[in-house]
Amino acid sequence: MARLQEALAGNREVREQAACLLRQLSYATYADGGASAGKSPIGVHFRHLLEHYRALVDGLADGRVDYEARNRRGALERNRELALEEVLRVRRALDLVAEQPSFGLAPSTIAARRPEVSGARDLAAQR
Repeated sequence: MARLQEALAGNREVREQAACLLRQLSYATYADGGASAGKSPIGVHFRHLLEHYRALVDGLADGRVDYEARNRRGALERNRELALEEVLRVRRALDLVAEQPSFGLAPSTIAARRPEVSGARDLAAQR
């Protein structure tokens, strides 16, 4: 459980940095700026990151994390306020996980119901 707490603490710091950055960016920079010609703007990268966090949070509740089946929300890449709201929602959800590191499961059932992570196995198989 110490590793989980360390991972959650590190992720909390990164999420705080993301929230701080989102508060500082202009709407135009978030949605359109920050990228050279042919590259994606900052908002696209935030959307991608937030979708993965949401897949993790939702998957923990379901007992199965599937990053490939994530809900893609294009509005997140264009709306800085919506992205900030999502960062704060993810923060609250992962804070709850930190308070209940076994995700509410008895120790004897954790291994049997450990979340399955789709995508990671696929990447390992490709190497």
